[in-house]
Amino acid sequence: MSYEALLDIWMLQIQTSHQKTCEKVIEYKKKSSRGNISIPARHSIDSKNDRFMLNMTFSFPPRDVVGDVTSEVANYILWMEHEYHHGTTSSVGDNIRDGWYAKRILWLYRLISILEISRDLIAEKMRKAWMRNRDNKHQAVIVEESIKHFLLSCEQLSWPGSGPADL
Repeated sequence: MSYEALLDIWMLQIQTSHQKTCEKVIEYKKKSSRGNISIPARHSIDSKNDRFMLNMTFSFPPRDVVGDVTSEVANYILWMEHEYHHGTTSSVGDNIRDGWYAKRILWLYRLISILEISRDLIAEKMRKAWMRNRDNKHQAVIVEESIKHFLLSCEQLSWPGSGPADL
């Protein structure tokens, strides 16, 4: 089996897992809004050991799955852009550096297309990632340059902006 075929299978597994997680969150939200979530009894009796048992269960509200995935992708792109412009990769020859970047942006393009996340949403999350890390005065400029380069790379791939990323 070729690398590309394995990559396609892996991407489909990621898509399936992502969809199932989103469906579970939607189902949980429906149940919780209707008040249909069963809460087990807080106390029970352990007759064998002649004692009361305290049953503790914790339920956390579902997270924004798409937002979490998009934030992680945005963080990866910020790292990738930093490496391309300022990191170790920036010191190698242009052909090697461009090949390094192209390999990663094409892989991301496939992943984001399958997960149907727009490049504009990724750019928004990239800006928010900067807002969480305000300790570097020049970071705002670097982030905007990174976003500009990322969006330019997307346009070269004909990556849609505001809608889902389609292949």
